[in-house]
Amino acid sequence: DPTESKPWNSHMIIDSGGEARALYNKLHLFDLEIPGKFKFIESEFSRRGIKMVPPVNTSIGKLGLSICNDLRFSELALWNRYKGAEILSYPSAFTLHTGLAHFEPLLRSRAIETQCYVVAANQTGKLNEDLSFYGHAMVIDPWGAVIAQCSEGVGQYYFSTCSIPTS
Repeated sequence: DPTESKPWNSHMIIDSGGEARALYNKLHLFDLEIPGKFKFIESEFSRRGIKMVPPVNTSIGKLGLSICNDLRFSELALWNRYKGAEILSYPSAFTLHTGLAHFEPLLRSRAIETQCYVVAANQTGKLNEDLSFYGHAMVIDPWGAVIAQCSEGVGQYYFSTCSIPTS
């Protein structure tokens, strides 16, 4: 909608031919204020998505799309599984504090409750004096085990390989 002043936070799947296969706009924006400690109001600069997107067929299985704070809402993960997802994907920007406390436990929970693989990239590094990101991108198996994980690091690229059985 070109009349809207704020963009969506979007997760797009592009196939090997360069065609867009799916576009998901984040449903659950991260609006949190702890007076005197922390304030991040995503709705000030992003608009909320309005629909769930069915999992998309890929060469490695059916991929369910979500973004960052959506991880905190198990209903979306369960809906993706109900619709046939075998892998759940969460590109993320968990802060250092929220990441330390919640990133891995939430990812493992989504894997266990849906019996899906979970793949989550996460921003790393310091944005400004008040905001640092956690890093620790990881892959979780349906049993809840971390089968690949990156550390923190700025200006570095990490690649991980793991075997995900295809259907």
